[in-house]
Amino acid sequence: MEAPSTLSHMEETYLCPSDTAYVRPLRAINTEGKWRVIINNIEAHYETLTQTTRIEECLTSGEACPLVPACYETKCLQKSIYHRFVVYDAYDQYFPFAVETFQLPASCACLIGAYTIDH
Repeated sequence: MEAPSTLSHMEETYLCPSDTAYVRPLRAINTEGKWRVIINNIEAHYETLTQTTRIEECLTSGEACPLVPACYETKCLQKSIYHRFVVYDAYDQYFPFAVETFQLPASCACLIGAYTIDH
């Protein structure tokens, strides 16, 4: 039995458009609302220490999902995830290095509401 030939020609499609990037942040606001310096791109013992993370930002957050029929109430929704990074605080003479939590954009979802029939 032969597998359907259409499977190899399928293209992946997302319901809401987004931009994806891999970033190495140098400064960010932590979950307590404070700006922090994130340790990144530091030369140490013949290697470079980095903290890289993947982010995905909605391009149409709050707008209707483009590929879903209008009979459904839809909305593109920015989803976030918590990341932990090593940070440096020059003003803390006892514990200048710490691990802190940051909320970053992780994905773009399509929120689907009730099915409605307009007469």
